[in-house]
Amino acid sequence: MRIKMSLRLAGLLGLLLLAVAGCGRASTATNTTKSVQLPRGETLYVLDGYAGTAATQRILAFQPGKGTSALLTLPAGVTSYDHTTLYAASATAGHTTIAVINTRTGGTLRSITLAGS
Repeated sequence: MRIKMSLRLAGLLGLLLLAVAGCGRASTATNTTKSVQLPRGETLYVLDGYAGTAATQRILAFQPGKGTSALLTLPAGVTSYDHTTLYAASATAGHTTIAVINTRTGGTLRSITLAGS
């Protein structure tokens, strides 16, 4: 009988501690949204077809605030450190072409074709 009474008392004390711990000051934080001012001419590059094969992947260039259509479509590749140049490889008919592309215009700066794929 004493053991049951001790267990009940311990259980009630535990519930009391949980109730007291749960009583706290309500949060006064408000959810505010801050708008970010983008630098003029900022371009966002998105890899499209990420889950597909290398042949179906491409990079789409967008300028936030200027609509939802892509400004530029580039082949998938690797950019230079300053993101002004894209290096892309493509294999066709037993040859591999490596192209150096300007990321701002999409124009090919130079390319080289190698035997093999």
